[in-house]
Amino acid sequence: MLNIEKINSYFRNAAETILRFRWWNIGISLLLLVVSVVGLTKVQTDVDAENWFLEDDALLAARDRFEKIFGNDDFCAVLIEVDDVFTPEVLSKIKELGRELREKVPYADDVISLTDIEFTRGTEEGLEIIDLVPDPVPTSPDALNKIREMALSKPAMKNRIVSEDSRYTWLMLRMKTIPDDWEKETAENPVFGVGRVFNEIVAQEKYQALNPKTTGLPVINVDKMGFFSKETPKLFGISLLLTILILTVSLRSVTGVVFPLVTAVSAIVIVFGFQGFLGIVFDASMVFIPVFLSLAVSIGYSIHVFNFFKREFLQTGQRHYALVRAIEETGWPLLFSALTTMAALLSFLLIPMRPIRWVGVS
Repeated sequence: MLNIEKINSYFRNAAETILRFRWWNIGISLLLLVVSVVGLTKVQTDVDAENWFLEDDALLAARDRFEKIFGNDDFCAVLIEVDDVFTPEVLSKIKELGRELREKVPYADDVISLTDIEFTRGTEEGLEIIDLVPDPVPTSPDALNKIREMALSKPAMKNRIVSEDSRYTWLMLRMKTIPDDWEKETAENPVFGVGRVFNEIVAQEKYQALNPKTTGLPVINVDKMGFFSKETPKLFGISLLLTILILTVSLRSVTGVVFPLVTAVSAIVIVFGFQGFLGIVFDASMVFIPVFLSLAVSIGYSIHVFNFFKREFLQTGQRHYALVRAIEETGWPLLFSALTTMAALLSFLLIPMRPIRWVGVS
């Protein structure tokens, strides 16, 4: 059986020690906070889904075998939507876009599109290989209709490269294998560099008549990073406002709002700051979980401590005594609650995925 009175006495002694050396505690806490703020500048995020898995994961091994045989499987693509793909203006723009992407996007390999596909057909003399869309792009209706008929006659192209109604077509940019030692050449992750340049080229005004929509893993990673860069501050601000509202309604005092808020934010800054110093990289989409948990836990713990403190202070009028009594009576229940929460989160370390493990550690 636990001796609760003895346990409470430990918390009473701890509270008295903290109060006795409160200025030292405040100074050390501020120093730790300042150092952690510096560490925040070193925080690194990574939204590449390939980095979710551990080095010995079977999926990564299978991917490596695939790339050794077939090369890099990454690609960027543009879905083009127009009234009719087979017009001189549209085909010329597709050809121009494909050429610019191949020349300017890092690690670009080759382009697959209506204007970059070779067409094989049988003749009396054997097989003939021609460009589906000649250069320059023909302007006569007969030549364009012939291109349409040839494209739609191939099952590998019909409703794959171009839709049957000729309103949609794909332009795909296949990528070369990105070297493992890319850090020696550039500070930016090549996957993000590819997606960023690809989006910038496609977004140019001269291609907007094609109504382009980009996709592919590099593009998704860039869009995902941009999304969380904008949404994270918004959600963090909303969570702070809700925290202030709940603390105000529950505790009805400035101290009861400010102290828990400062404690929670400081804890978040310290954790992320030291992760920055340690070079821990995490997925931006997972950052909300530890942040929201920290705020939620701080609210619950603060309400218990402050309500007990207020009750003792109203009865005795002695602030020091009320503080010690609050820690003495609530310390063990709160510590036990914290330990069970920590144990539950540490179980995430058993899951072989980096983002989930990061949540458990944070």
